[in-house]
Amino acid sequence: MPTRNEVLKAIADINDSGNNTAAEMRTVLNLLLEHGEENPEPADGGANLDIFDVTQNSLKDEEDENAILGFSFRGFKKLHGNLTFNLTSKKIDPEKRDFFFKVTDEVALIFEELGIYKDTSRLAFVVPLIISDGKGYFPSILQIGFSDVNILWLEINHNFDNLRGKLSITSSIHFHLPANGLR
Repeated sequence: MPTRNEVLKAIADINDSGNNTAAEMRTVLNLLLEHGEENPEPADGGANLDIFDVTQNSLKDEEDENAILGFSFRGFKKLHGNLTFNLTSKKIDPEKRDFFFKVTDEVALIFEELGIYKDTSRLAFVVPLIISDGKGYFPSILQIGFSDVNILWLEINHNFDNLRGKLSITSSIHFHLPANGLR
């Protein structure tokens, strides 16, 4: 069976000036046919990938009812997913840095299948972001992680003393599990 590179080389060797013999063209076509027969596409064209699409709005912080999280988490199970979220707070506590949100078993399983395991050691992803209070913009860093008992947590490395009004943070994170897994 020819390799992909052999097929590509045969195609590249086709003469652009039109002086290709029928034998040369047959060789290229046969290589393509053999390669395709040995590497068939799935009968469903790859549509058998399991997708997930979870949206949750208005999750309240376990400790502060002013903090609300909304998110959309979609992708292909056990492969990759995109988490887009919006964290708002009607009243900013200058001392608050951690936000904790209870998620469904379905969301917890999706995280686990992407290699993000529930752990009290707080596996975290660091995300640079801009915080807005409706009057100004401030650079900051957000850690996002997943701990035991289905708690999605966000920790913001920012001093809120200079923020006035409503807090609003929107960002997106893409999670990807390598083909060989993480184990």
